[in-house]
Amino acid sequence: MSTTRRGLFSLILLALFFVVGCGSSGKEAASINESLPPPTHSKEIGLQCLSQGDLGCASENFCALTSDAHAALRCCVSQFLENYFSDNTQALGRMLGYEPASFGEIRGMSREEMLKAKALPFGELFLLDQASAPRPKDLVAAWGGVLIRDQASTDELAERFSKFGKGLETTSVCLGQVSSHLASDEMEKEIFATDK
Repeated sequence: MSTTRRGLFSLILLALFFVVGCGSSGKEAASINESLPPPTHSKEIGLQCLSQGDLGCASENFCALTSDAHAALRCCVSQFLENYFSDNTQALGRMLGYEPASFGEIRGMSREEMLKAKALPFGELFLLDQASAPRPKDLVAAWGGVLIRDQASTDELAERFSKFGKGLETTSVCLGQVSSHLASDEMEKEIFATDK
């Protein structure tokens, strides 16, 4: 056999092995894909984390899904909830006369129960309609009374408000990025575990 024929024969043999190999590896690939673990981040995992009160896990899962506008909205909300239920905001709430509850606790409460228990710092500002909500002037006076009574540190108060404000800025930026990609959504049940 000449060198040219040997080279051609080797090339044909190699091509045959490649074609046969591809066919069998296609079947193996299908079975490998079936046995792969589920994706590490998903909306379903994020919702499960929310229902368990794990806001860090919820935020991580929703924020990893950048191409999904509904997940992106939940990313913003999860980041807000992380800030709102953080140790810093809970301490700020106590300084202002609230009895902050955890995210898990408020999920089982009605709005009326949350307000009565003063479970949410600044809850009067967003849980009541405008006609029922106290005037901001009256709220500030009530907070001031508690701060004076407890001789609260103005430095600590300023630091805690500043940290809370930075978290709100992050949420605002996040919502600004989402709003142009989302027409509508509804998620109260996911957060408050209620149909109301």
